Amino acid sequence: MTEEEVKLNYITPAIEEAGWSKKQIRMEYSITAGKIVVRGNVAKRLPVNAPRGIINQALMKISLYNETISDYFEIILYDALHKLSEKSKGTAIKNIAPFEILKPAKVQIPPLNEQKRILNKLAMINQIISS
Repeated sequence: MTEEEVKLNYITPAIEEAGWSKKQIRMEYSITAGKIVVRGNVAKRLPVNAPRGIINQALMKISLYNETISDYFEIILYDALHKLSEKSKGTAIKNIAPFEILKPAKVQIPPLNEQKRILNKLAMINQIISS
């Protein structure tokens, strides 16, 4: 039995029975290399060589069905997070917008060749800016 299974099957029920609410109980979630992690309005993809880790409810993990679009998705996500940050709470680092706002969000993704064209154009612009 894993540590998470022990917590889920024994510890969590015991502390709930002792009167704790679900909001008082902190859970851990595993995350692996290549996944996108969001904190507030900042999103980063974990490097391919990143060790497996644990995140908590202050962070959000995003898994894509088709990893070929991940570079394009990161650009869209960056923009969306900044727009959603107006609905977020927090002082030093804003928390992620509530799931009732995020979950129904639809993201329109153009065909793969259009994504590549956009990414190439942005790379050219970045190269001009940095020279």
